[in-house]
Amino acid sequence: VTASVASSVTETSALLGGNVTSCGNTAVTQHGFYWSATHTTPDASDHIINLGAKPFEGAYTASLSGLVGAVTYYVRAFSTNLNGTSVSSPVSFTTLTPSPEPTSPTLTT
Repeated sequence: VTASVASSVTETSALLGGNVTSCGNTAVTQHGFYWSATHTTPDASDHIINLGAKPFEGAYTASLSGLVGAVTYYVRAFSTNLNGTSVSSPVSFTTLTPSPEPTSPTLTT
């Protein structure tokens, strides 16, 4: 399984990409992403996006939202079948920096 660089990154969201490259002729029972803002190699003890079963090899995506701006996040794709769980190398992305709040002019006399 592989993970691709996140796309459509904003202050609060990103689109994640993964690819089941081989399933060894055994059905994928779970696939998705592990992600974290603190662990550079996230695993099942971190946040999980579980997309469920996948009937065949191939690419998949998931939208991650509710993120904080200007933070680096780490992601690994995973897939599980009867042979075990395969996890990709980690990829990272940084959410955009929030725009500063507009300020009102102050009039002094």
